[in-house]
Amino acid sequence: MIQIEVVVEISQSPSVVFDYVIDLGRSVEWQSGIKESYLLSEEPMNVGSRYVQEASFLGQRLKTTFEITNFQPGREISASSIEGPFPLKVTRIVEPWPGGSRFTTRVESDPGRYFKVAGFILKKMVESTIKKDCANLQKSLSS
Repeated sequence: MIQIEVVVEISQSPSVVFDYVIDLGRSVEWQSGIKESYLLSEEPMNVGSRYVQEASFLGQRLKTTFEITNFQPGREISASSIEGPFPLKVTRIVEPWPGGSRFTTRVESDPGRYFKVAGFILKKMVESTIKKDCANLQKSLSS
């Protein structure tokens, strides 16, 4: 089981950060591996809504369908994969912080045999990617 948490401070209000993060069309702007991301359900996004993310990772194109399991507007969103190469849960939390917001990303995954051989290396690679993505988000919202 891989568990990763990355936290960054962003000089924007929580509502600006949250709205940017849940805008699936903007995922390609700050998430380095994402090639396409789109909502399958009708708007507005809420618990039970489903979306697809197509990503490139380790030279492979991965398509994952997620279902939103927790949605607290302006504060928190969690989604779990329901179709894809391996189980994945992503939680994003935005909190007020002096000078803006504190943004937390938590990722839990069990890649099983899909990447079993890579174990420790895989965790470091995913953690590095998430840190880069959070820095991209920070930069995108600070301009």
